[in-house]
Amino acid sequence: MKIAVTAGAVLLASLLIAACGVGGGGGGDEGAIEDLMEGFFQSFQDGDAEQLASVFSAECGDMKEAADAAIEELRTVGESVQFDVIGVDIQNLEENAAEVLPEGFVIIDGEKGSLAGEEEEYAQVVKEGGEWKLADCTLFD
Repeated sequence: MKIAVTAGAVLLASLLIAACGVGGGGGGDEGAIEDLMEGFFQSFQDGDAEQLASVFSAECGDMKEAADAAIEELRTVGESVQFDVIGVDIQNLEENAAEVLPEGFVIIDGEKGSLAGEEEEYAQVVKEGGEWKLADCTLFD
């Protein structure tokens, strides 16, 4: 199903929030991780490849080209694509690492699918210089 593929690509463009609903992450690491995921999906929906690339770990290198390609792929799946993120499941939170799974929906031309995709794979995040970043460098592959 095309939605699952996009949700997977979207989930980091699979995990990779415009009509988001997370509404600011609150405080501490959990809040910062929620804000990271909100920024990821907002950038995706806005088509802002530069901002989307900036949410990835420095270890991933320059992600702008991959972000551009993922945004273009998203545009081919439907005329109307919206993200409705209702939360973020955070597991194995440590000082500088965690696993995340966005909870919510991707809505493509009125058809709703899970943001997490069918397999519900958690994405890795790391803290670099006090800021949380996505560490799944192959997310857009």
